[in-house]
Amino acid sequence: MKKRKKYRINYIKFFISLTIFILVISISVITIKKLVNKSVENKKKIYLNELQQNEKDYKSVTLTFAGDAVYHMDIINSAYNNATGEYDFTSNFKTIKHLFEGSDINVITYDGTMVPDLYPISAYPKFNGPFEICNAFNYLGINLVNLGTNHSLDYGREGLLKTIDAFNERGLSTIGTSKREKDRIRYFKVKGIKFAFISYSEFLNNNEKEIPENEPFLVVKPSKEIIEKELKEAKEKSDFIVVLMHWGTEYMEDLTINEKDFSEILFENGADLVIGSHPHVLQKAKVVSGYGDDKFICYSLGNFISNQRIETLDNFNTEFGAVARFKVSINDDKAVLKEASYVPIWVNSYKDKNQNQRYEVIDTINYSNKKDKLSNETIDRIDRAREKALEILEGD
Repeated sequence: MKKRKKYRINYIKFFISLTIFILVISISVITIKKLVNKSVENKKKIYLNELQQNEKDYKSVTLTFAGDAVYHMDIINSAYNNATGEYDFTSNFKTIKHLFEGSDINVITYDGTMVPDLYPISAYPKFNGPFEICNAFNYLGINLVNLGTNHSLDYGREGLLKTIDAFNERGLSTIGTSKREKDRIRYFKVKGIKFAFISYSEFLNNNEKEIPENEPFLVVKPSKEIIEKELKEAKEKSDFIVVLMHWGTEYMEDLTINEKDFSEILFENGADLVIGSHPHVLQKAKVVSGYGDDKFICYSLGNFISNQRIETLDNFNTEFGAVARFKVSINDDKAVLKEASYVPIWVNSYKDKNQNQRYEVIDTINYSNKKDKLSNETIDRIDRAREKALEILEGD
């Protein structure tokens, strides 16, 4: 009898010890997760320009930028509905829409043309997307589309002009390609702050011949003289200047000499914020000092949506990009950057329950509500993308 009682006491002690051990491990794991999440949150936000007013006095405008939207045929085909004969791209953005909510101006770079009524829908090397892409941009909350890219003239002058119409007729303002000289710089007044947006493309895929001599404004390559002229006008007519640059070397994190040189010219001539595209991979982002108030540059936001990835290009860095968000405030009667932040995003390519190919853009920081639907391999890939993205964005 004593022996059985001893066994029972030992069993109870063992059970209590095991329970305490499990609780300690659980608390440790939760604490570590909180620390990791806090670390990620801290990494993505940067404060600029020490403002002299109280928080309640700020008149802030929020600007949000996505990277390159590159519609390869796999993405286009995945959105086609055989029953209706139409495309629906909105599902690509359902898990990322929150990043654009509450923002006053949302900007994306569309890499291609949109003339499916004139030419067959196509992708590389000449991009021509369906009209329904506009529906997805509207769903996302985009209100300004940058069309100034190396693919602007894929279908010549006519394709460029008709692409402007395609977006404008579907409620989306455009920049980077223009029908008239006076449309080169786009002005928007939000909460009393007047913004100027200007776009340049360093490359036109040798299609410069498609630009008539009397229409140099159709799409513009950057030069010191042009930048000086256009930013001078923008300074006179606005409070804050945003420049969109399609530049750099594809698939390269390293900055080119032109990126470095043009960025200096831009800031010397009054640019407040510079957002880059074209490399299809992230490049560093940083605060720029030495030109009065703090400025900011994202040399490349990478791909926002594309089918470029390890499986197609053997390049992991093409799978992810970043959404950048900025707050601009009035301080001492002038508009200055108050805050810069970025969220790494990753493009998930997967098969649905019917084995149909699908694509979705995922917020790599806040995706816990999706974890039960994702494989361990996918989760590892998301986490790897986030860490690599932050490493690049914060590079020296």
